[in-house]
Amino acid sequence: MRTPTDNRLGEFLRARREQVQPGDHGMPAPLDRRTPGLRREDVAALAGVSTGYYVRLEQGRERNPSPRTVDALAEALRLDVDARAYLHGLVRPAPARRRRRADDRVAAGLVALIDSWHETPAVIMNRWTDVLATNPLARGLYSWMHDADERNLVRAVFLHPAARDFYPDWERAAASVVADLRLRADGDLDDPG
Repeated sequence: MRTPTDNRLGEFLRARREQVQPGDHGMPAPLDRRTPGLRREDVAALAGVSTGYYVRLEQGRERNPSPRTVDALAEALRLDVDARAYLHGLVRPAPARRRRRADDRVAAGLVALIDSWHETPAVIMNRWTDVLATNPLARGLYSWMHDADERNLVRAVFLHPAARDFYPDWERAAASVVADLRLRADGDLDDPG
């Protein structure tokens, strides 16, 4: 049985395909379509690959497209620079680096430094956006998190009821924390943290 993480490449391609409209490529929108985005056949034609090959990529039966094919898919899916890099990373992940496990302790000198900032809120987080230290202004600004004793920014943005009121553009804030978490994960998506 496959788990959702078995086919990250296919999941990404499918999700991005659903976001691109035929009109984005100057193609007429089909009248009888009930699903959003491009059809698989459209992406394959735009990328210059066979439909069968593209279907195998989405299904996870093919996992090694050439860099040139990845670039062609990125163009067809209208990916920005970051999404293109992410796609390349899914196809050819960087070799796993041995990471030294952080003990999530913040040096006393660093805490004293941010506490001395009387005009700037400061938050120190670990790689998984767990809040490790804050200064008084940040505690006031993020009081809704502290009151609920929530120590993880991503969880707070999605699960804390006050987050939608705190962020004027919650959708943008949510997208931003997810992008930040992906960047922090640096391809190490199997880490339990």
